[in-house]
Amino acid sequence: MDILALDTSQGACSAAILRAEGPSVRLFARTLRMARGHAEALMPMVAEVVAEAGMDFAALDLVAATLGPGSFTGVRIAIAAARALALATGAKLWGTDSLTVMARGALDSGGIEACGRPFAVAVDARRSMLYLGLFDAKGRRLMAALSRRNFPICSLPQPRSPPLPMKRARRSRRCVRSISAPPTPSRNWPWD
Repeated sequence: MDILALDTSQGACSAAILRAEGPSVRLFARTLRMARGHAEALMPMVAEVVAEAGMDFAALDLVAATLGPGSFTGVRIAIAAARALALATGAKLWGTDSLTVMARGALDSGGIEACGRPFAVAVDARRSMLYLGLFDAKGRRLMAALSRRNFPICSLPQPRSPPLPMKRARRSRRCVRSISAPPTPSRNWPWD
């Protein structure tokens, strides 16, 4: 089975082909971090992975795309490209949400240790908002709210933040003061 997967919903443009021929499974992938220009970058990237896999577009069995959450335009780019390729090649079309892909990727890569507890995937949605997905220990999406007492969330080490770009020492002191202030909760979550 030959699967082409596309993602343009977040801050990157990605295309990958998974070729499963009997017991042999090979992956060919390209990813480019970008804030804009997904539409111009996606199809040349698809052509590169198809060429690297040594196959023809007609050999595709399945074309997959992420359905968001993410930027509205970015989501539409991958869906439109996947639909066009599926129609042109006769391949089946499949979609999934980006947060589930990230959760499964974290589990498969060992980024989430097998703690047997639910975990969350959060992505910056801009304008002081988050895209948030809650998942069980096997990577299945949880639809119900979690209770902190009943289902403790796995804790992950905090990523180191890059140094703040500062031009003047005076400005630096202001930034440090604003960052070191504890955040004030703005919502009452069901598990609080």
